[in-house]
Amino acid sequence: MISFYLDSLINYCKFKELRLVFIDFPQPNKYLDLISKDLMQSYWEEIERLKGLDNVYYFNLQRSFEASLFKDHTHLNIIGAKKLSSIISLKLDSICNCSRSSLLKGS
Repeated sequence: MISFYLDSLINYCKFKELRLVFIDFPQPNKYLDLISKDLMQSYWEEIERLKGLDNVYYFNLQRSFEASLFKDHTHLNIIGAKKLSSIISLKLDSICNCSRSSLLKGS
């Protein structure tokens, strides 16, 4: 059922000539290690399918931040949040080929 809605969103974006961006946000390793292997396998299979589509972009930041950048089990502290904002800005610039100011204006 989820694939149906996801595929509908992807097709809509393609029809409207929009880029669709998926981001796996940073999570502490100890949290990610608790997720069942079967669930993660299904998840990664779907991600691999999406990565092959023209208008879909995927950025995996799950295990990219050290524990010191988290305020608690799932939330970044101010330093982590600033780092994440900077990374996302650079990644969006890379797919958009536009300046940060035009991104903020919705162009």
